[in-house]
Amino acid sequence: MKRIIHFVPAVAWACTMLYFTLIPGNDVPDFLVQFSDLFLHWAIYLLNYALFYLGFIGWKLNRPAPVRVQWLLLGISLTIGGGLELIQEFYVEGRTGSVYDMVANTIGCLFGFAIFRWWKPRRSKSVLA
Repeated sequence: MKRIIHFVPAVAWACTMLYFTLIPGNDVPDFLVQFSDLFLHWAIYLLNYALFYLGFIGWKLNRPAPVRVQWLLLGISLTIGGGLELIQEFYVEGRTGSVYDMVANTIGCLFGFAIFRWWKPRRSKSVLA
């Protein structure tokens, strides 16, 4: 149960992301329309990857996630990024899927992956007096 709490921010973000991705086009809030669409997609998926990664490591930046977890998160993130664009195209009224959005989603996921893949945590050195 203790580990589940680490994923609360990630799940909350994913639910928010799903909500705004799957609402009909006429219901998209004006404050989202004012941003650069591609930058928004990039940032959303970078944050999505980062929050799930941090959940896996228990928000302890001094211990990296296993490599298989990092690759798994990347695969899941890329699948979600592509899948939601397809869902928008075929199932959401007033919304269209976009290859450019899918590319921005992918680049956001890859940035998150790269940041944490090459993150080298510093080990704290205790000084005994």
